[in-house]
Amino acid sequence: TWALTRHPVSLTLPALLRELRSERAQARSQALHTLSKTGDRQVWPAITRELLTDADDEVARSAWRAAVVLVPEGQEPALATVLATQ
Repeated sequence: TWALTRHPVSLTLPALLRELRSERAQARSQALHTLSKTGDRQVWPAITRELLTDADDEVARSAWRAAVVLVPEGQEPALATVLATQ
C-alpha cells in the first residue's frame, strides 16, 4: 500500500479499480485499503453496495473503512443506512 501511494494516481488507480472485481477476496480487500489511503474521492462510485456487503468479512471491513474516508459530502446518510443493515 505505502509504495503504491507514492506513485501517481494516474498509474495506480486503474489497476486498483480492476482489483475490486477480482475473484480473490484478498485482492479486493487490499485494493480497497490502498484506495482509502489515497484519499481520492473520485473513486467513490467504485465503493459499491456489493463490496460493502461482501460475503468475505475482510473485504466488507475494508470497504467500510474506505467508504468512511471517501464518501462525498451529503452522502453520509445513505452510507449510514447501508451500514445499519450489517
